[in-house]
Amino acid sequence: CQNILDNENRNAVYMCIQENPGIHISNLLQMLEMNIGTLRYHVGVLCRMGKVVAEQNCTGISYYVSGDPFPELEKTITGYSYEFPKGRIISLVLQHPGIARKDIASRLIMSGPNVTWHMRSLTREGIVKSERDGRNVRYYLCQDVKEHIMAQKSWHLASAGREVSGTGT
Repeated sequence: CQNILDNENRNAVYMCIQENPGIHISNLLQMLEMNIGTLRYHVGVLCRMGKVVAEQNCTGISYYVSGDPFPELEKTITGYSYEFPKGRIISLVLQHPGIARKDIASRLIMSGPNVTWHMRSLTREGIVKSERDGRNVRYYLCQDVKEHIMAQKSWHLASAGREVSGTGT
């Protein structure tokens, strides 16, 4: 009986999930440059054998190595790191604490109401907090979210080669 990780492709999938908890299938596809059918097959085998767990969340299906203690808030944050626009909004708020809606909208080329819709969701989930400043609302990351992101090896948007415009990073 062979170890299920003896297969080179399956091991690559497992290692990628281990190094990028909460990764989505589309990001696995980009990182591993594997045929989608092959990738789905190996992810399915890893899930059936209990090596990997798939979790449905608001950003789609995220994959984690089994047994990794990953609290719910961290799963949510990690899931958003692979998603546009919420991931980019989080990056902007991280890099520019106190940023206003119009600045987020102009940097991400989004409408103001669209930014507000995403910010309400991020606020409800405990990722972002808002403070009124006269006519403006300023946004900040909640402290535990900021600590989680800073503790990560890299914020996944940056590691995927996507840059938040106008930030200089």
